Amino acid sequence: MYAKALTILQAQDRMLPVLKGPPVQCALCGRVFDRITPGHLKTHEQYLRSKRGVKWFRPKPERKEENDDAEAHFSPDNEHEPSPWKSRPETFMETYQRLFGSKDRLTACIKKLFDLYQPHRGKWLLMDKPVLPMYATWYQVSDNDPAFKPNRLCVSILKEHLTLKCTVGVFSKSQYETHFLSWDIDAMRLYDNPLWDAALEARRAATAISELLRKWGLHPHIIISGRKGYHVTVYFRRGVSIKIAMQLFQAVLQHREGPQIGTGLKVECLPIQRGNKLPLGINWSAERYCGFVDPYTLDPIANPYEYLLNIVPDDPTVLYEIEDEGLSQRQHKRKRKRTVILEKSWSEDQTEAAFKLGVIAPSTRHDTLVRVAAYIRNTPSLCPDSLAEFIDVLISWSRKQYEQHRENIGTTWTEHMRDVHRVAKYAWTHPLTSGVPRVIKVTAAIVHWIRGQTTVLAEQQVMFAAWFQMSNVGGCFHLGYEQVRDMTHLAKDSLDRAMKGLRDKGILVVQEEYFNGRDGIFPSKTRKYCFGNPPGKSSHQAVLLILTKEQWDPTLWFRLLVSLFTKEQLKNWYPFAYHRICRVEPILLGRSTA
Repeated sequence: MYAKALTILQAQDRMLPVLKGPPVQCALCGRVFDRITPGHLKTHEQYLRSKRGVKWFRPKPERKEENDDAEAHFSPDNEHEPSPWKSRPETFMETYQRLFGSKDRLTACIKKLFDLYQPHRGKWLLMDKPVLPMYATWYQVSDNDPAFKPNRLCVSILKEHLTLKCTVGVFSKSQYETHFLSWDIDAMRLYDNPLWDAALEARRAATAISELLRKWGLHPHIIISGRKGYHVTVYFRRGVSIKIAMQLFQAVLQHREGPQIGTGLKVECLPIQRGNKLPLGINWSAERYCGFVDPYTLDPIANPYEYLLNIVPDDPTVLYEIEDEGLSQRQHKRKRKRTVILEKSWSEDQTEAAFKLGVIAPSTRHDTLVRVAAYIRNTPSLCPDSLAEFIDVLISWSRKQYEQHRENIGTTWTEHMRDVHRVAKYAWTHPLTSGVPRVIKVTAAIVHWIRGQTTVLAEQQVMFAAWFQMSNVGGCFHLGYEQVRDMTHLAKDSLDRAMKGLRDKGILVVQEEYFNGRDGIFPSKTRKYCFGNPPGKSSHQAVLLILTKEQWDPTLWFRLLVSLFTKEQLKNWYPFAYHRICRVEPILLGRSTA
């Protein structure tokens, strides 16, 4: 039914190497390994011992012997009571994972699934690989079931799920609240109606639900269910009551812009009505891989594990701020063709929707073009290095729109080309973010990358400020003298030596020279730089610090050094400045909200 969904063999060949991921960089020393091992962490024993916490656990209840007296089994006085909580010191691996994230991509995905779903550990679903697809069946496992070992949902079970050996389903941890809500869309084939396209109707229903949820300020994520439809899932930062979750589910189905429920299309509420299958597994009945798809185009995502690690749960308070006139009953309303009207905002969701969906409604060509230009300009992976290349990207996108959505465009190609040049020139110099600050995430890999480029403290401070500028605007960035001085609080002589040293070493490469417009008619411009060896991405490490432009502090580099390294290390590396570095407050590691 879904030609784009991977088969079992395709998923094993393509997804398992992606799950293994690239080499992992140690957050403490910067060395690269296939995975972080306890043996390597012993080399950082002094630092990890100073950060060690307490691990709380409850011992498993002891099983009663079969030869016990019958009276002992049924006496209420001898009924087993839960064991009290006990504590032990954390291992080095537990301390490292709490502070800096997981040791590899597989462990990071397992932890992310536990964080997002908050499942019931003593009640879950299991589907093993069957002999034939027709015999694929769900089994409910409980913690008092001796047929399964382990009978509690644990890391080893999710490891087998992600490595495609079995499939796991979960229930909510509490019977009164849930951390996620899924719309299970099932489209069935109608043999008496040859015009019914089950796959198309399932796509329409998933698109309608996701558009409505985005309109209300939520961020839905769509997963292929394997055979008959999709799962549209919303994750919450805190648990919401079952009553509120059911009201949200019903509001989507009763909205006039929601899915058209009828014969052949069924939508269920998970996990309220039944257990929910975890993503990134196999549907053994359909023999298909159930991965994430793009929420706008419904195309499978090439790296679903990276997508999973980047999911940010929604704040439940958004549910109480929904205001929509279309929440009334729609039984008596005349069915009409649904159109999508872009809101007058420059949010990330709106610009991404314009880039991926295109001109999907009449009289929206110019607004869509401006949003696409804003999205490309503010996305570092898409933003080109020059204005000419930026115009070429917009022309390529426009050509695709004239081929696919010509009925919604009334402007000639010549006039549209003039508009492309005008919009490109404006968007290139104006970020078009409507005052929404860009959020910058700092990891330990960035600190090690800066320290690996230079050992001079002033040059490291300038590099950190330059990296922050690059993260805000893209690959190339303007870096003014007074601007860097305000960001670092360096003296003039120290700043001059640091900037010259970074240019001489090839760390900062000048793209455009400084222009003084005092005597001419053109305005002055600062130098434009780029990094000669830009940093790579490290998705396994936890975020140490989340920044916006308003939250920048000149002491941030010192705080990062104090948080990651011991005083002895800082004294060896910076013998004349370590006393100033150690004077600042360290960052509270392990408490990031990202």
